[in-house]
Amino acid sequence: MSPEVRIALLIGLFVAGLVARRSGWLQPKHAGFMLRLVINVGLPAMFIADVSRIPLRTDLIALPSGA
Repeated sequence: MSPEVRIALLIGLFVAGLVARRSGWLQPKHAGFMLRLVINVGLPAMFIADVSRIPLRTDLIALPSGA
């Protein structure tokens, strides 16, 4: 997926959330659920997607211990 499409999707999600908040569909009490959803679903998915692009080479084996 091209970066332009990703940015457009991100902007679309932001606008959808803004419209849902202003129309009364989302209230402040929903913020905790949304935060847990992002932390428990979004971040692991992003991590797996990024790690899967790392090439498996022997010279990178010490990389995790260097942090």
